[in-house]
Amino acid sequence: MTTYVEQREIETRVEEIAEQVELIKIYFGAFRTDILYGDHASAFWKAWQTQKDEWLEVELEDGQIHYYKRSTIQRVDCFGAK
Repeated sequence: MTTYVEQREIETRVEEIAEQVELIKIYFGAFRTDILYGDHASAFWKAWQTQKDEWLEVELEDGQIHYYKRSTIQRVDCFGAK
């Protein structure tokens, strides 16, 4: 169990990394790969790191919501973050 202070530090770090994310590759298997850019990549990164539900809810700045089923994702590669 994490303390409130530890949780806030984690959330702050996730936000810092999300601001630097330029591209995300999501591998669903041998035949499907999604590539996300810019704000969509940042929003996915935040959801991937903070949401623990089966369905990730990724809300974009323009109000669009995209859903990803965690159990179908085999690998996530992040580019642009230091």
